[in-house]
Amino acid sequence: MNLDILKIKQSALDHFRAKNPSFIKLCQPLQEIGIQNYYFIKCHEDGTYLAYSSKPEFFEAHIQTIRGQSLFFIDTVDIVPNSQISFSLTGDIYRFDVKADPVIGLLWKYDFWNTFMLYKIINNNLLEGWGFSLGTEVLDPLGFFLKNKSLLERFVNYFDVAGKDLMDTSDRKKLAVYDENFTFFKRRSVSKDIDKTLNFLRQTHLGELLLSSEGYSFHLTQRQCECLYYLSHHYTAKEIARFLHLSHRSIETYIQSIRDKIGVSSKSDLLQFIHKHELIQKLELCKRIETNDHI
Repeated sequence: MNLDILKIKQSALDHFRAKNPSFIKLCQPLQEIGIQNYYFIKCHEDGTYLAYSSKPEFFEAHIQTIRGQSLFFIDTVDIVPNSQISFSLTGDIYRFDVKADPVIGLLWKYDFWNTFMLYKIINNNLLEGWGFSLGTEVLDPLGFFLKNKSLLERFVNYFDVAGKDLMDTSDRKKLAVYDENFTFFKRRSVSKDIDKTLNFLRQTHLGELLLSSEGYSFHLTQRQCECLYYLSHHYTAKEIARFLHLSHRSIETYIQSIRDKIGVSSKSDLLQFIHKHELIQKLELCKRIETNDHI
């Protein structure tokens, strides 16, 4: 390992040791629902990353000894721009090759097992990941996570605001680095199960799209979905009118109806809503169902 890499790792360790107590303090609500251990990682395309953990010794060891990305995560995480995925790490440690994948060995050693991972892909070059662990002794981790998934998602949204300064990576001195054979996961234009999803949605299609999450629920007609899809890709109302062979006034009416349903007053607020609630993939699916597009 060269001297520059050692300096980068030492600088990252200094930041981690200084700020990790603040991270743990902000994460105290997780104890109320039985989360034993937890971590946060923010990884850039160039292999630099920011990390925090409920067990400081876990990421101290990670920063100092891990030189490349975990094979398990590379195989599991697909880079689909502006998407969110969740998956779990459960089962017997012996099904993993810890020599080939030392990150898995560290997770087991420091009791980050039976872990629910919630990862957000921002654009296509930045990943924010959370791991919420119950430890090795829990009998039904998947049942627990299914029951509490919405609470964990709520916590992530809370931390995005309360922990904004801790998550900031503009100061490169904060960042550790993977310096050996780094791979920024796998890039896909759509998820790997897209065909199955499309077939299911076509067979159960009702001509409108229900958008719902914590705090909102509303239906959009097919035309409204199409307008919102093109709007999310920054086309103007006049351009959308040409695509859909409708008048400019009709498109403005559809867009205004969408604003009324969502409760926003401007185009910028509407676009912000789309990105905040990660609706681009749903709108893409809706468009493909109607046009019978194939990947």
